[in-house]
Amino acid sequence: MNSPYMPSCPFHELGWGATRIFWGDTDELRPLFATHLPASLIEESHRQFRNTKRRDEWLAARLLLRHAFRNEGIAPVIRYHSNGRPYLNGSTGGFSISHSQGRVCIALTGQQAVGIDLERDRVRPFKLRHGFIHPDDLEEYGKLMPDDFTIVWSAKESIYKILDAPGFPLTEIRVKPFTVSPSGGRLEAMADGQTYSLHYAFLDAFVLTAVTV
Repeated sequence: MNSPYMPSCPFHELGWGATRIFWGDTDELRPLFATHLPASLIEESHRQFRNTKRRDEWLAARLLLRHAFRNEGIAPVIRYHSNGRPYLNGSTGGFSISHSQGRVCIALTGQQAVGIDLERDRVRPFKLRHGFIHPDDLEEYGKLMPDDFTIVWSAKESIYKILDAPGFPLTEIRVKPFTVSPSGGRLEAMADGQTYSLHYAFLDAFVLTAVTV
């Protein structure tokens, strides 16, 4: 993990099959922006964002990408499709970004697409459960604790990112009943007639989910 030009302490990595996930906290990554990112990116961030939080998240994603490619030469440029989905210029593999309350994650895969979602709020998803969970599924989730509904919310967000169907109702992304494991695990879901297999993990106080196709 060490590199002569990129310190590893602020960077964390998780691998799920062909998918690599990198994450870090903006408070720890921010001191590296000026020394490890091109000046052109710093300038672009100031042009795009007046909000410091959004600027830090934008730069953190690019710093994480640079770290991911530290042994492979120059990191590719992050571009965006018309629907807002990010992709790596010149790459056929999937790419995804998520951020929540000061933490930023990126995911790279050799498969066609990847969707990740990071959540720290363990209260709001339970309060809003009737708005994003199908009534039939709510009955099946009887054994879930209130905090566990964040996993359901995050899984739906990850799948939504790869559906390429703006406005697709979250209630129609049906996460099958599951038993929560503190060490994380697998989930299955149905959406638009297709079955998806997801991973979930707990990163300190955060929930992370990922899906690939």
